[in-house]
Amino acid sequence: MKLTEVLPKLTAKLPPEVHRIRKLPGGGQWVFIPWRSLLAYLDQICPEDWAIAFSDPIFLVHEDKRFCVIRCTLTICGVPRQAPGSAEHELISRDGNDMAQGDPIERATADAIRSACELFGIGVYLHQQRDRQWQQKLIAWVRQAQGTA
Repeated sequence: MKLTEVLPKLTAKLPPEVHRIRKLPGGGQWVFIPWRSLLAYLDQICPEDWAIAFSDPIFLVHEDKRFCVIRCTLTICGVPRQAPGSAEHELISRDGNDMAQGDPIERATADAIRSACELFGIGVYLHQQRDRQWQQKLIAWVRQAQGTA
C-alpha cells in the first residue's frame, strides 16, 4: 500500500465517537482524540502498514519547570515522520491540586503520538477550534453522536 492511497483517509475527519471533550481552566472546552483511538484508527485503515518507535525520555529544566521530552517516529506505508512530545513533570492547579493523568513519560508519549499523527494530517482539523463558532459546532457534533447533547 502507498501513502498516497491512504492519505485521504488519514486527513479525513474521524468519527465523532472517538473524540473526547476536555474541560479547561476558566470554563473553556477543547475537543481532542485520545492517543489510543489514533492508533486504533491506524489499525483500521492500514493495519499492516504502520509502525511506531520512541526515543528514550529526556528530562529538562526550563524556567524553573521540569519537563519530560520524548520523540516519536511514526511510519505509515514506509514513510517515517518524527515529532516531539513533552509534558511538565508536575501539573498543579491554582488550588494546589495535582491535575496530572499518568506520569510525565506517559503524558509526553501521548503528546508525541498526537504530534506525529498530525504530521500525516490525522486530526489536524481540531486546530480550527480556535474559531469559537467552529468549536461549538464540533462540540455539538461530538455530543450528539455520543448521546450527551
